[in-house]
Amino acid sequence: FISERAPQKSLNVYKASAANPADAKAITSFKKHPVRFLSRANNGTLAFTYDGEIYTLAAVDGAKPSKVKVNITADYPDEKTTLTATRGARGAKGSPDGTQVAFTYRGDVYVTSVDTPGAEAEVVWANDSTLYYTSDRDGLYNIYRATFEKSADEPDFAHATVVSEEPVFKADKHERTVPEISPDGKKLGFILDRTNLCVMDLKSKDVKQLTTKATHAQRNGGFDYFWSPDSRWIALEVVDKKHDPYSDIAIINVENGRMTNITNSGYFDESPRWILDGNAIAFASERYGMRNHASWGSMSDVFFVFMNQD
Repeated sequence: FISERAPQKSLNVYKASAANPADAKAITSFKKHPVRFLSRANNGTLAFTYDGEIYTLAAVDGAKPSKVKVNITADYPDEKTTLTATRGARGAKGSPDGTQVAFTYRGDVYVTSVDTPGAEAEVVWANDSTLYYTSDRDGLYNIYRATFEKSADEPDFAHATVVSEEPVFKADKHERTVPEISPDGKKLGFILDRTNLCVMDLKSKDVKQLTTKATHAQRNGGFDYFWSPDSRWIALEVVDKKHDPYSDIAIINVENGRMTNITNSGYFDESPRWILDGNAIAFASERYGMRNHASWGSMSDVFFVFMNQD
């Protein structure tokens, strides 16, 4: 057992018989730190801790405590720290050809490309080796296409050493944003001048305008629209001048441009999505939810509209 009785006056290990417990004898003599966590093995060997170390004591008269040698081997690799640099770069200098910039950060020199000083956004995949996105690098938003040549060493964009980039449209006075590739990969939808939905045939390059400002008068950067799985229709929110700012859900026949308003509710109908393999459209509407007619704020429900009579 452990006791701090004299003469040690610190917790040590003592031994006494059950017949005469008062006749206890110290079998350790540590003075500075207490002994802790005493235990006994089946063969009588004692184990305990002292000053942060593990000791054993054999069950023989006159035995001395023996420190256990402990080897700790890490079973994990060296830890790595990932730093995200958002400030602190110093001494930026542009290259003579204007395509690179060198700077120092945390005692190292870095070089990065400045080929695209404009802001890129709205990235969509056409296939595993083709991306479309918007950029305002020429002063107005335009749509760009990026591609690379697949090979065994360069199977994807992450491993590509050469990426070809080109504008889809020649720069002019118009903005083109929100690219969306049709599911069959043959057409590119986009928004012209923030209000007009257009579709371009990727093979012939012919462009067809499907909507005008009469269906979306806001100029706040575009709007969402969604291709049907068969690439024949587009679902979107429309805002009639008589209902502004309340939106309805409409579908457009991409081939002939005919638009069909499928809600006409007079309340906010929003966020259309094609479901059931294109046989229905789900959307959110506040028409039956709790609402405040005198101010903003309402609760929406999800509605389905079936696109055929099956």
